[in-house]
Amino acid sequence: MIFTNSDSKSPLEYRKLFLYYLLFSFMFLFLQLILTSVFTFFHFLLEHDMNTIESWLSRNTWEVLILSKFMSFIFTIKILKLNIYEDFKVFEYYRDILTRPSRKIWGMTFFILFFIYILIEQFSGGVDQNQFQNGLLYSSYLGSTTYYLFDILLIVTIQRYFNLEKINLKLYGSLLLVFLLSSKIALPYMSKFIVFIIIHFIALLFFAAKKNSGDVLVYIFLIIGPLSSVFGLDIVWDNLYSVFAYDKALPVTGILGIWCIAIGYYQISRSH
Repeated sequence: MIFTNSDSKSPLEYRKLFLYYLLFSFMFLFLQLILTSVFTFFHFLLEHDMNTIESWLSRNTWEVLILSKFMSFIFTIKILKLNIYEDFKVFEYYRDILTRPSRKIWGMTFFILFFIYILIEQFSGGVDQNQFQNGLLYSSYLGSTTYYLFDILLIVTIQRYFNLEKINLKLYGSLLLVFLLSSKIALPYMSKFIVFIIIHFIALLFFAAKKNSGDVLVYIFLIIGPLSSVFGLDIVWDNLYSVFAYDKALPVTGILGIWCIAIGYYQISRSH
């Protein structure tokens, strides 16, 4: 047995989820700083000028972030395993919780992508075609998806391990605040996309609370990924290397409206 079936949980076990996530976020920022410093140091050894170093770091920001997230995820899982007294097999656990995506997530996906495109056309100066750059497009897709994936995987892992069936809004708000602060420190210039960061994180917590891992994966790989690499909502590069480009910022009211309708449809839909 990996998990217990007790429904009575002490506040301490809820704090553990927050503290493990806080540790993960701290390690992410620490490793990002270390990796950036190491790469910069080697550039200096090669006698590259500052423009070359800044250009390289800018074009490889997603790789640094992905590596930092991955290493901090592994570190936190190792710490979790050291502090428990049961045989916790992580990969076996992930296999057991994998579910098939619901029908309504496909409708939600189409709705969001379609109306974001309409929003860009109507309010952001229209869609322009960027010069296609394979490597950077793939980096944008993989970076934007894994940026959220490791966070939600860790939260779900700890939540399920301690059998935290009901997580209150205060705890969710605390997790969101930590995610926002770590993102802001790692990417100080991402304020333009803070609405999307909040919406994506809340949506993923919403799907995770419903214990539908298939819908979590669809949202990450078919909504977050394309919005970043295709539609130009990239928190690192903006629409510089995406398939589409546009001149003006998207209206916040329109963005919130799209997601409220999409989540509302998902919540009330009877399809499975």
